[in-house]
Amino acid sequence: MKNLLFIVALLPCLLYAQSNFEPTDGHPNPDEKEKIIAATKTFSKAYMNGDFETIANSYTVDAKIFPNNTDIIAGRAAIKKQWLLGAGTKILHHEIIPQEITFLGDYAHDYGYFEGKSENKDGSIANWRGKYVVVWKKEDGNWKMYLDIWNRIRD
Repeated sequence: MKNLLFIVALLPCLLYAQSNFEPTDGHPNPDEKEKIIAATKTFSKAYMNGDFETIANSYTVDAKIFPNNTDIIAGRAAIKKQWLLGAGTKILHHEIIPQEITFLGDYAHDYGYFEGKSENKDGSIANWRGKYVVVWKKEDGNWKMYLDIWNRIRD
C-alpha cells in the first residue's frame, strides 16, 4: 500500500516534467534542428567577416566558454574579447560540422568538429581543425550558445 501511495504521489510530478520537455527521444520538430544549424552557419560567417558583435550575440547573456588552455570565460563582453583576432590575422574559412544534436525542452546539446583556415600577419596560411561540445539555450525564442567548449586536433 505504501508503494502504491508513493507512485500515486509521484505521478503528477512525472506528468508535469514530461509536459515541459520535448519528446523523450530528444527529437523535436525538425525546424528546431535547422535553427541550430543556421545559428552555427551565422557564427562561421561572422567569424570569417570579423563581425565580433554577431559572434558575441550568438551566446546567451549568461554564457560561458571553455577555450583550450585558459580559464572559463563568462559573459558576452568577455567572450567577444576572446574571439577578437590579432592584428593582421584573417579567417579565410570556418565551418562547424555537427555530429549529433539532442533536445531537452529549451536546451539542446550538440557535438562535432570544426575546421578552418586563417591567414597570418606574415601572409602564411594555417589550416586547423578540432572538436567541440555546445549546450544551447533558447533565449527570447532563439537558440543561443550557453556553454561552448572546444579544442584543436593536432595532425
